[in-house]
Amino acid sequence: MEGLTVKLDRKASKIVFERKEGVELTIQNVGVNLAQIKGSSKIFPDKGTNLFMQALQGPIVNLSSANRYGGIAAVDTLFFIRANEIPGQPTVADLSVIPVTAANGVLHFTANIRMTTGTIENTTV
Repeated sequence: MEGLTVKLDRKASKIVFERKEGVELTIQNVGVNLAQIKGSSKIFPDKGTNLFMQALQGPIVNLSSANRYGGIAAVDTLFFIRANEIPGQPTVADLSVIPVTAANGVLHFTANIRMTTGTIENTTV
């Protein structure tokens, strides 16, 4: 899978696309997969998780249940990333999704990503 950064250049009134590569590409793909609703991609039908639908529909009611469903989303994401990795690009060795805050109807997760290169990265969804 490929990744892009989209930047809005207000001064020039244009949109600038920049290619993502390496670890940045992998981190972006992890974050997008975690946040995307499973089955919503026509190109990758297996892409996404049920994490945010579960938060909206009620199974996630506290940090304990958020931790359980975050773990399921981590496994789904790890399988998807590995099935679609690009040869020669760093990939994910291990992934955990941990709920960090749940207040006022807002739920944030941190994805701890251990890369095959040995580095550990984090992203918040």
